[in-house]
Amino acid sequence: MRDSVDAVQSAMRELEGRGYLNRQKLGNGRLTHTVSFSPYIGIEPRMERSPLERAEILMNPEDSLYA
Repeated sequence: MRDSVDAVQSAMRELEGRGYLNRQKLGNGRLTHTVSFSPYIGIEPRMERSPLERAEILMNPEDSLYA
């Protein structure tokens, strides 16, 4: 690429500031970026962690299909 990292980050901040880029943090810490042709207007949705992430799954040996 011909553009420096700083130039790309600056362009992304400008797009985000004007509403054309939406960044969303996922539950695993990663980011997703959505670019739109029209400015994003509204409240950014928040993702909540699934209650299943904290669940502990236990299995009794008697429930096994295999001997």
